[in-house]
Amino acid sequence: MALLDKIKKIDIYLDNGKTLNLVKDLKNTARSGKLVKIKKYSLKLPCQSIYSHLISMAHNADILTIYNDYKFTKKSMDFLNPFYI
Repeated sequence: MALLDKIKKIDIYLDNGKTLNLVKDLKNTARSGKLVKIKKYSLKLPCQSIYSHLISMAHNADILTIYNDYKFTKKSMDFLNPFYI
């Protein structure tokens, strides 16, 4: 069984008695910070889900590890951050 298939079966029980399914619920939850920017600037863009955002961040982390031997400065890493905020 693939890892994603296993994760799809995971429910997290919250203090308020509700459950959160890691895949289904995160796919249906818009990134609130991104949604605020889309509305503020009247952009005609779809709002990325939290699930999609996590997959994108994980992919980019994998790519950046290829360059592990390079010494990134804090300034250069800060330059990449706004893309994800």
